[in-house]
Amino acid sequence: MASASYINGIVYIVGGYEVYPNGNELSVDLVHRFDCETNQFLSNATSLPTAIDDHVYGVWRESLLTFVTGWSNTGNVAQVQLHNPTINQWESQNQIWNFSRYSSFGASGVIVADTIFYLGGAASSFGFPLQPVIRQGEIDPLDPLNITWTDMYIDTSLSLYRGAALSIDGIPTWIGGSNNTYNYNGLAYDGSGGVNSSEKIIQYLSGALSSNGCSTVKMDLRGTAWFPEHGELSISGGMGQNQEVSSQLVRLNIAKLSADYLEYNDHLPKIFPNPNNGQCIIESARKFDLIVYDINGSEIESIASIKCKKLNLGNGIYILQISTDEKCIIES
Repeated sequence: MASASYINGIVYIVGGYEVYPNGNELSVDLVHRFDCETNQFLSNATSLPTAIDDHVYGVWRESLLTFVTGWSNTGNVAQVQLHNPTINQWESQNQIWNFSRYSSFGASGVIVADTIFYLGGAASSFGFPLQPVIRQGEIDPLDPLNITWTDMYIDTSLSLYRGAALSIDGIPTWIGGSNNTYNYNGLAYDGSGGVNSSEKIIQYLSGALSSNGCSTVKMDLRGTAWFPEHGELSISGGMGQNQEVSSQLVRLNIAKLSADYLEYNDHLPKIFPNPNNGQCIIESARKFDLIVYDINGSEIESIASIKCKKLNLGNGIYILQISTDEKCIIES
């Protein structure tokens, strides 16, 4: 899958892969340029240092095309690649990170100010399993290749493969995609057959993920068009029922989505103190279900339909899954 990014009237279509008649795939290093004013393609920009497809991408400070990880012919890559359109020049750097949690294909992300967020995607291990992880990278303004990374395990139902990502009012947002990984034909890598859309809109705010159902969004999405003055989101194409490529243009009016979430966030269960020495209290005005995991993902405690809970845990990092009838959030 290629990506399309916009800077100063030019759309840059980067990477992707070719499928040959025998089923073999080859990652592409090409950078096509399309002039929106003249409505025509220009000559290609300088090719990628490393050919990639199914990569995370974004535009940093309206000046640098940013590409993170992705698949390159035989496996995931641990790399950040930056392109400066003004001088038509690339810079790239391998990242020092936990390969199995950060290197991915089919993840999607967005840059908000100097922070890049990317969600889900597939690992390059056997069966290409979905990665239930959200990653956050703080970009050094003096050296954009210097990125400080953190990550957090999440509930698998909130992880996506080949969704679209954008910023809505500064809130990282993911649209559509699937909760299972699949090949270009829409068939699951795990052999379970055709894959369907997650039908979700997911947002990330204050270290928590929130999801809203949206039955009209497809999977296999790579981008969206956001019109903040109208609060309108346009999505074209994607893959729908029976693995058919869609020609549909979907227009969603989600002007109130961010405001609704912010209002709801004021009523989310409160955890205090945080950080703490192993003892904390969770309180809420509405009933919630709680599951506590250790850092390895093993369940420690589960309790349903409560408004208050005192936890007495040993020193360490724990993951709390807090669910209500409307939302599911993850805290660590």
